[in-house]
Amino acid sequence: MGKQRSRDGCLTCRSRHVKCDEIRPVCGNCRKSNRDCRLVERRAEIRFHNAPSTRASWSKTPGSNRALSTSSTSSPPFTNPPYTSPPISIPQLVLADFASPDYPPSLGPVDPTPTSPVSVSPHTTRSPPEIPNIPTQHSSQHSQHTTSTPAITPTPPITPNPTLTRADASLLHHYTTHLARWLDCTDATRHFTLQIPALATTHRVLLDAILSFAARHRGEVEAADAAHERCIKGVIVLLDEQTKGDNTNDNNTEGGDEGENEEETAILLCAIVILRVFEQLTAHGQHADRERHLAGCGALLQQHQQQQQQRCQAASPGSNRTAGGGLREAAFWVYMRQCLYNACIHQQALPSVDFSVLPVNIPPPLGIGGPGGLECETAWANSMTWICARVVQFCFGGEEHPTGASTHTIQSRMGRWVELEEAVKGWRRLKPGGFEPVWQAEGVDGDPWPEYCFAADWHVVAFGFYQLARILLVLYKPSPRFVVRRVGGGLRKEDAQILQHARALCGSCKSEPGNVPARITLCHSLFLWGGLLDDERERAGVVQLLEELERDHAWPTAWIIALLREEWGTCPDSDAS
Repeated sequence: MGKQRSRDGCLTCRSRHVKCDEIRPVCGNCRKSNRDCRLVERRAEIRFHNAPSTRASWSKTPGSNRALSTSSTSSPPFTNPPYTSPPISIPQLVLADFASPDYPPSLGPVDPTPTSPVSVSPHTTRSPPEIPNIPTQHSSQHSQHTTSTPAITPTPPITPNPTLTRADASLLHHYTTHLARWLDCTDATRHFTLQIPALATTHRVLLDAILSFAARHRGEVEAADAAHERCIKGVIVLLDEQTKGDNTNDNNTEGGDEGENEEETAILLCAIVILRVFEQLTAHGQHADRERHLAGCGALLQQHQQQQQQRCQAASPGSNRTAGGGLREAAFWVYMRQCLYNACIHQQALPSVDFSVLPVNIPPPLGIGGPGGLECETAWANSMTWICARVVQFCFGGEEHPTGASTHTIQSRMGRWVELEEAVKGWRRLKPGGFEPVWQAEGVDGDPWPEYCFAADWHVVAFGFYQLARILLVLYKPSPRFVVRRVGGGLRKEDAQILQHARALCGSCKSEPGNVPARITLCHSLFLWGGLLDDERERAGVVQLLEELERDHAWPTAWIIALLREEWGTCPDSDAS
């Protein structure tokens, strides 16, 4: 920062925002990182100074006569072959999540085919090569420029910004105004609201993730499908480049590229968790959620957790807390909430989470020290998320005891259960006073749910995870029990405790209709206690909360309602799948 950019540096260094030493034929930076050192061709730059920011070529594509294929450079520049070449060399686990032949998933009512015309701006960056698109008005103007001088190939621009169309700008604004709050519910610095939209103007893969999310939320299915497909291809390319960069820098003792790689990783993680929300919005059935983005993000985050632990231990022996940046940390907590959703629905363990490593900013009683102000409050909310995740892992995953003892015996499981219950109670006892509802009362006018008023989104989210953790601890307390409930009717003592926490959760969701993450918690918690409801008012109240979530926020809940009614015996012939 602050250094003057070299006048004759290579394009590769310029695209990576590093100072080039201008050594020919391969500069020092490119030689050290094993990158393609591309020199500046000034005549081509001058001649095409006013040309659009991408290089266009007409190519045949299956299912269409002609399609405009755009390839552009970004940071770092793409030098990979088209996608008809052999598979790219990225970790097999992550590749399986993003390069599956049946991607992208079905988007519900519209079934796009390879021949469906999709209007996409040709001004793209950070997109992989050979992405076929039907020419638009912009592309026809672009072709006039390129066909006027067919004998000369212009030099690719240096880190060009994505040029937004009117539709792109509208979707980006929709995301910032209505959707980023979903992701920032426990983030005082609001990375997904303030920083991510700004980064999207210079990182195409991040922009496409946002466009797919926003378009899907607005019901623009074709636009969502197109942006999602572009983003998947961009993610695969970036994963490949990052893997190559990691292999190159293994023996590099200088820290110049490390900060850049950390930023690229953070941006990639944010794009994937946004894609995961898109994937959740398309899951309209019991078996429709393929969880591919969840698994891909988990693999990256687990690797990041291990790397951060190694660095932290090297800097401070004996410490098991991770150091990390804001974007990665923000993406991590979004990922954790996404994991909890699927874990409760399917009663399964959380994937790719290293519970031996405490995340950053976990306040007492779990960690040592902690930030202050609003960041301290959101750290307490994330602390409850982490405790709830450990409870879920204990209930569904056979979590290993921290001392190494297996939790499969009744004695060890009971000991672990007591530890988790104390953690939940400790959080409730030690949390800041601001987490208490500003006001609360019993429901009025026939409303079955209590009323709450909270001061911040993270208070509501933490309240919901606290209730969920208490429900799980009651359900999975190691003790003798009958598999089949008694026929005589009536609730057991444990069932009454579960419903007490469930009603509190419903009341917080009812009182905070704009807090989507809180209602998402309600959705997956219903698979644990929904069958206990026998009061018609409470059943109708739950259905109303779910219907409002789908009507107002496009979160699919009709299949959950169908399963609940089947469980209640009100529509035995329904098929929720």
